[in-house]
Amino acid sequence: MIVFIVAIVEGHTETAALERLLQKIWSQLGRPERLQIVDFVRAARSKLVHLNAVALTEAIQKAVIQLAPHLRRNPGCQSLLLIDIDADKDCPAKLGPKLFQVAKVIRSDLNIACVLANREFENWIVAGASTLGGVLGLPDPIPVQFDVEVMKGSSWLDQQLRSVTANSKYKKADHALEFVKEMDIHEARTNSKSFDRLCKKLEQIPQAQVPKESETTD
Repeated sequence: MIVFIVAIVEGHTETAALERLLQKIWSQLGRPERLQIVDFVRAARSKLVHLNAVALTEAIQKAVIQLAPHLRRNPGCQSLLLIDIDADKDCPAKLGPKLFQVAKVIRSDLNIACVLANREFENWIVAGASTLGGVLGLPDPIPVQFDVEVMKGSSWLDQQLRSVTANSKYKKADHALEFVKEMDIHEARTNSKSFDRLCKKLEQIPQAQVPKESETTD
């Protein structure tokens, strides 16, 4: 069986690396279903969090359109509409539930999860960075980083690259994908509450059900 996901995101980093990250988490959870990322719906963060909810409504409508044919062709499957944006300077524990409530008002029939990276997607990478030594020019070993949810992950990665090669630079989409492939998921869950929340949301997806064959009578 298949679990289908459409993700509402804000930037190129997520469209480049989030699918790989979700597949990696799914594998470590040991779920028997195949996880399929149907599509990414991109919108500016400033618009997605706006009180008028216009951009969020449009993004959800696009996500539903993407999901619909897959759900029709696969009875018994499960699906998830994942809203995954950066918390930036906002508190994810406050902004996340607000966005979730708005999303459920828009489509109460959907399985929706809203997970905000604290502070940005790269913070999740830094949370599991002990296995990244030497990857794409990072120092080996990687310095231990504490308080990973209060620093700016992309800046930290940039600093580490420059500590080895002065003219090196963190390139969001290209580097993030390779870093996600090598990061330690268990460590990231321990070091980042927001990342652990993402993992728990995937854990909570109900198992897909095999459709029962209709009974026949003589």
